[in-house]
Amino acid sequence: MVGKKIKMQFLISFVCHFIAIRSRKFNVYYESRWDPLVFNKDVVSTDRLDIIRSQSGHYELHEYENTPDSFRKFGDISIISLNLFREVIYDLETIESAENVRTILDETHASVFALQGIDDTLLARIHGKIRKQNHYDMINVDKYDLDALSGQRTYLPIIYDTKLLHVVNTGYFETNNDQKMLYGSFAEFMDLRIPEAPVAFTVVNIDIFSSFNDIVSAQFSNIVQDVASFPAVANAAVIVAGSLGVTPPNVKDLMLKSYKNTTAQDKNNQNIPLTTLHSGNQDDGIQRDYILLRDEKRSLILNYSRILRMFKAGDRYPIHAIFSYNDDKFSMRKKRERDQNESETAEDENRINKQLEEEKNKRKKAHKEDKSLKEKALESEKAKLEKNKDRSPDDQKKLEKRRQDNAESEADKFRKEMEENTNKKREQDEEYARQKRSNEVQDNDRNNNEIKKNADEKKKAKQWLDDKKRAQRSKGV
Repeated sequence: MVGKKIKMQFLISFVCHFIAIRSRKFNVYYESRWDPLVFNKDVVSTDRLDIIRSQSGHYELHEYENTPDSFRKFGDISIISLNLFREVIYDLETIESAENVRTILDETHASVFALQGIDDTLLARIHGKIRKQNHYDMINVDKYDLDALSGQRTYLPIIYDTKLLHVVNTGYFETNNDQKMLYGSFAEFMDLRIPEAPVAFTVVNIDIFSSFNDIVSAQFSNIVQDVASFPAVANAAVIVAGSLGVTPPNVKDLMLKSYKNTTAQDKNNQNIPLTTLHSGNQDDGIQRDYILLRDEKRSLILNYSRILRMFKAGDRYPIHAIFSYNDDKFSMRKKRERDQNESETAEDENRINKQLEEEKNKRKKAHKEDKSLKEKALESEKAKLEKNKDRSPDDQKKLEKRRQDNAESEADKFRKEMEENTNKKREQDEEYARQKRSNEVQDNDRNNNEIKKNADEKKKAKQWLDDKKRAQRSKGV
């Protein structure tokens, strides 16, 4: 009975896993071999696990060269966060940590890799590896914090995929006191695949390591306020990655309302321990490392989030999250233009119909008035005829002829008006059709110009990145 229950839970997890990745746009990512669920055959097939284990080469190459067509990928951006801080770190551990960073990038093909607890020596080793290839780059390396116990400098660098992303802006979060303690860095990114979005998303890299609720609460609140004060950041998705020494109640509330904890959002994590600080053998069930999503515009859809418990190096497990772009978000501009064109076309049609109706009513009114006048004239003639019955038959014939002529004249006038109305309606229909064709031509021209503009922007962004790389290589950076 217990076995059946466990099997049913795994089946539910398997279904949820597929539901979680149903929204997609570019579909370029996948689980890593450090995901504890990939070793569960009820969730991930043996064939898929073998392919996941074979994934490598992305440290230098952006393309997928050893991925079979049958291998299902999902998501548009992949975020990984890892805290590598240790009170005492030896040279061998530094070499191992730098190689671990390279291995994670090589096998997961992460879009953004947020690192915490990086000291001078480790930063130099990672940077030395990064600058030997032209796929990834590292930013936010010019400011540091001083560890109170060891006195060592610690940095909050962000590594990103230069083939995919363009850095719009970077910055730091520091305390307001004289010490200027660094507890966060950020980077705004434009996705080169979606140039119509000036900022696709912002990554905030945090390391609020205090064990006091008040300090963590104050520093996290500062980040929340700073994010809200910059429209370019606040109007796009904000991904907060990193560590908290403790998670105060108000921060937990934020994780339920606005800064959503992706680990909690992914229902496949229900039966997986939340421990992130393991120090080799701890498993206290407390999550201290997060990837949070603030996304009021709903521009990102969470596909996957996992604590990579099978990654045993260091004192902490990495956090991995994969998101898809919401297609509706990035088609909003085209939708606005389409709605505007449809609105203009509808307004034109309504205006023409209104004019036709007004003219028709005027003609009806004029015809009615004219008919009334003629009827009055005939009644007058008839009254005269009754009054003068003694007149000759010739007078009666004249009166009858006049009445007949008036009737024929009225019929001719009515036919003429009908012909005029038909011709006018045909002209208006032709004018409406010409205007509609003109709008369609303008729409096509606008779409072609937009496509050309997007291509030019991508080309400029690529040229900018290539120039930057060449400049760095020429300087030996």
